Amino acid sequence: MRKIKSIPPEVHPDLSDLSVEELENLRVDYLENGLYGNALIKKYNLKKVRPNLIKLRLPPIIDYGIVCPDCSVYAHKKLEMGNTGYDTPYCPLCKRKLSDKENRDLDCTQDTNTDTVYPGFFLDHMDDPQFFERLVNTPYVIKRIDEHKFPELTFEQKVFISALAKFSIEEDMSTIVLLNAMKRRISPQYKWLMNILKELNLGNFFYELSEKYVITIDRNITDYLFSPHDFFEASAEEILNFWEKLNYYEAAEYYLDKMEDVNFHTKIGAKTETILKTLVSEFSIGQIWAIIHKSIQGGCEFFAKNGGDRAYATNSVIGACQRKADYYKSSEYRLIPYSRPWLVRRSDISYYFFDTLLGIGEENTKLLPSIKTIQAIIS
Repeated sequence: MRKIKSIPPEVHPDLSDLSVEELENLRVDYLENGLYGNALIKKYNLKKVRPNLIKLRLPPIIDYGIVCPDCSVYAHKKLEMGNTGYDTPYCPLCKRKLSDKENRDLDCTQDTNTDTVYPGFFLDHMDDPQFFERLVNTPYVIKRIDEHKFPELTFEQKVFISALAKFSIEEDMSTIVLLNAMKRRISPQYKWLMNILKELNLGNFFYELSEKYVITIDRNITDYLFSPHDFFEASAEEILNFWEKLNYYEAAEYYLDKMEDVNFHTKIGAKTETILKTLVSEFSIGQIWAIIHKSIQGGCEFFAKNGGDRAYATNSVIGACQRKADYYKSSEYRLIPYSRPWLVRRSDISYYFFDTLLGIGEENTKLLPSIKTIQAIIS
């Protein structure tokens, strides 16, 4: 006989002001009652979270029917991205994915209010009453960066790790606590952040943030990252690709947030992505913000003057972005770039890439990314 432990799901700092009951009501409103974005922010007074991040911030649930055979704890399940269902159950300690068939005891009845005694095998460590306490509190190194591994990273991954080191490193100049790092604004749009984490095999840890998950960096590498002088030996093409990707995500973030701000509910589909990427290759990010702002302003005017057809007005905005872009390219009219909007706060990646690495700061909002521009910067 062995006791199965329940590991309480960690609540993201953005939702830390809510009670357990309010968190559950928030989950029900999102999944079953059709409330999204600003409606949830207003109802629950969510001052710390952005409308498009609410789903990502919801804590996982405990599945009392599934147990990790190695850690003897109940499984957790988080919401699937882009869906209203739940993802594959996993162990909150070892992060192992758990199969329903292999780990569910259908003959057991679970009491969710108390620790349940399951029939099963003994593990040596289960005789140690302090095992779980030590396991939870012991730092777990999820990534080590040394002089051999850093050169193997892509340019994008190097900038990401460098931004973490620059703004989230501990006093020992070697340790990054993932929980502390994720409290910061690392990148525009969580989608990009998740892609980078997954490429570094860190995606699972993003959902169960804990002080025990750490990234360690050799001290000599940290010193180099604080003041790199060789642009990571990257080619102009690599730097250009990263710059354009950063501009795309800042453009997409402004587009979504500004649309949400005027109650035009939309998402980034294939058409919108294609148009935004075209804009990124032809205009500076400041000019793109101007195009988006003017197009949304036009959509609002159309909505007000034409009987309140919100859906049509919403769908017209991205097309207006394309038409305005074509107009500015074909005419001699100079499109003055906007300064950074308050909806697009600078991220750690932006600070590191433009300030530390390229040394151009917010001048980037006025510059069209190109090989010629980059060569002038790095020469």
